[in-house]
Amino acid sequence: MAHARDSAAALLAIAFPTDAKHPANLPTCRTLLPHVDALTRRHAPDHDTAHTARALDRAASYRQWQGGLAPAVLGFQRAVTARERASGPDHPDTLDSRNNLAGTYESAGDLGRAIPLYERTLADAERVLSPGHPLIAAVRVGLERARST
Repeated sequence: MAHARDSAAALLAIAFPTDAKHPANLPTCRTLLPHVDALTRRHAPDHDTAHTARALDRAASYRQWQGGLAPAVLGFQRAVTARERASGPDHPDTLDSRNNLAGTYESAGDLGRAIPLYERTLADAERVLSPGHPLIAAVRVGLERARST
């Protein structure tokens, strides 16, 4: 059963567009979202894999851009937890999900959570990634934007 669940998560992660904001991707996102929800409702978060985390992250991005900030926060939180468990806290995918979660906190006006998470993510990204890594720049931009709000 675990193998089938992970295979389904992998297929959803591959099929879910990475750019949830692009108008051409909206129908695909809308179609796949209920499948990601069904997959994650049917098992406990401690069974999430890297594939589940990727599907959750992409679905949460879609939700965020559609204005569903509360469900997006929950999706990103679960994705961060799954990625930390599957790949470690310093893996670039984990750092990316943390940045996404911070951005969603910021969008929701929760700067008390957004700014510290941006700061921790930036410190970790600078420690483990090469100086020119694009994620460092993305986190830095988010942090500065949140601080100027």
